[in-house]
Amino acid sequence: MDNELTPTPTAPSGAPLPAAPAWLAGWQRRLSGVAMPPATDRTVPVPAVAASSVTAPSTPATEEDFWAQVSISPVLGEARVVEGTALREVTFLWEGDQPEVMVHINSLTDAHRHDITPALLKRIPGTRIRHISYLLPEDILAGYRFVTDTHIPRDVGAARPGWKRIHERGVPDPRNPRTLPHPLGETSSMLVMPGFAAHEAWDPARPARHRGERRTLRTEPHVSPARTVFLYTPPEAVTRLLVLFDGDRWDALNLPDALDRFGAPGLAVAMVSAISPEDRQTDLPHPERIAAILRVEVLPAVAEALGQVLDPTRIIVAGQSYGGLAAGALVLEHPDIAHTGIVQSGSFHFRANTEPSPHAEDPGDVSERLASRRPGPQTGRLIMQLGSEEGILVPQGRLLRDRARAAGYPVSYREVRGGHDFAWWSHGLFTALEEALHPSGV
Repeated sequence: MDNELTPTPTAPSGAPLPAAPAWLAGWQRRLSGVAMPPATDRTVPVPAVAASSVTAPSTPATEEDFWAQVSISPVLGEARVVEGTALREVTFLWEGDQPEVMVHINSLTDAHRHDITPALLKRIPGTRIRHISYLLPEDILAGYRFVTDTHIPRDVGAARPGWKRIHERGVPDPRNPRTLPHPLGETSSMLVMPGFAAHEAWDPARPARHRGERRTLRTEPHVSPARTVFLYTPPEAVTRLLVLFDGDRWDALNLPDALDRFGAPGLAVAMVSAISPEDRQTDLPHPERIAAILRVEVLPAVAEALGQVLDPTRIIVAGQSYGGLAAGALVLEHPDIAHTGIVQSGSFHFRANTEPSPHAEDPGDVSERLASRRPGPQTGRLIMQLGSEEGILVPQGRLLRDRARAAGYPVSYREVRGGHDFAWWSHGLFTALEEALHPSGV
């Protein structure tokens, strides 16, 4: 059964719903002497549940006491139900004298990037404490960063270069120990809400089921420049191969350690480097080109290292964003390469020879070609995942799913609370792998 989510309730600006936690309001009154009006919102209180992060501190006597109590952030407050969606108060905190501070929550802030005012933290008078509180989904996992400056233009995200600078200048939350590498910067912090179903493969306390080997391969530059492939092999004979795009990112996430904990017998993983952002854009969204790169460069290098050539029925291809588009297109249009595709946040709005835009509403090239496919038995299958906060990618993904099924492909489909984000992709990859390796019907 498909798992489709209703949209996350937001403010009219597109920003997350603002919250006014009672614990924070009380402390503000005590420290600054400013009367705080009671909060008004569209929420219905529900009983609180155990949080996976710090819960609201009691009112301290001084700023120093406050920081002593809030040793880990963000701070999770009361649970709410808004328009049928379980939400919770989340307060982001920053300590410093910078004139302006904003929080950039992956994809959530993008929804109002033309006006970042709702993402600016406020100072508690007389302190160095900055704060902002939202009502966020109880089951979301999202990366976030702080951006500080003398002045942050309110329309900084109206054009791509400005928004890219926000990504590049962001820094992690110094009071949050949960981090992950950021593609356009060094590190992001992770907001892990109590209801998020984390995959045990990423739990460092979990013992390894086996110990695989990681080695580095270099491809021959026949179609594209030479690239790195990080090859993980299990201790037993290889029977299945996962080809995973954006291999540099996955290697930085220490995927081999997670694969040891996952312990899938016989599964080898080829993490294929994108080389550079420019090469990534040249290769991944163009099915004929990425198919040629795999056929001529990547798969031969992997076969030589493994000492065997695996049949397409034994190959899974997986990717995210442009990589998700590539994974889906390879299964749909190049079944000689792979028969199973793990498609996370596929960019099925992409059209060749058109300026890329995350807001494009027309179906992309792969979806349009699929619509004209004559129905019949097909050799491949798709495992699709999308984040609820991914804007136009959600309806485009649903359309691609429907068209694939109409053409005869088995498709499983799941939406999760999250954005365009390695934070949940990392966990979703293993959920999809379980399904790919042990299919029980779709």
